Amino acid sequence: MFRKWFSKSDSEGKRPWRPMALGAQADGSLGLIKAVQAGDLKTVTELVEAGVNLRQQDERGATALHHAVCGHYEIAEFLLSRGVDTEVADCDGFTPLHVAFLRHDRGMMELLVKHGADFDKPLPDGRTLETIAREWHE
Repeated sequence: MFRKWFSKSDSEGKRPWRPMALGAQADGSLGLIKAVQAGDLKTVTELVEAGVNLRQQDERGATALHHAVCGHYEIAEFLLSRGVDTEVADCDGFTPLHVAFLRHDRGMMELLVKHGADFDKPLPDGRTLETIAREWHE
């Protein structure tokens, strides 16, 4: 099920899942997502303070938070402190917590849960994070 995001080397566990990098729309509506992808906390802060839509999604449905959970802790914490929704799922049904889980990023998972992310929300195939973790250890 998750193979569509992995190249051959990825499926062998060498690199974790990462949202696809996307160019900004002609109207600049993905500026926040681009700033998050670049790890640019200053620009993210400026955009949020200017009133940018925190719910904007790229063409795969990933939000700025989906991108931030890919290693940008300060940005994720900033977005969460501004009340960004932790439960928005991308087009494939994955929330930011699911992404952090699939990346094996316990610190990010703890941050998301602390800010209200639902640990028990099932993945698109119906399994919970707990079920998958048990399967991995069998």
